Amino acid sequence: MASEATANLSPACSARGLRYGVVTVAVALISAVILAKLGVPWAARLLLVVPFYMAANGFLQGLYGT
Repeated sequence: MASEATANLSPACSARGLRYGVVTVAVALISAVILAKLGVPWAARLLLVVPFYMAANGFLQGLYGT
């Protein structure tokens, strides 16, 4: 028995989440390139998990309305 999933966010909130995801992934990618070019140790670059996680969260909110 399949049921329809309903979004709990308005279209404006979904658009805001998607925009947030795009901006955050761009910032994370730019930061990753800069840190790699500067030769920052890989352990410090592991902190980039946080902005990439935040970007994924924004994409999920924007695409699925959750």
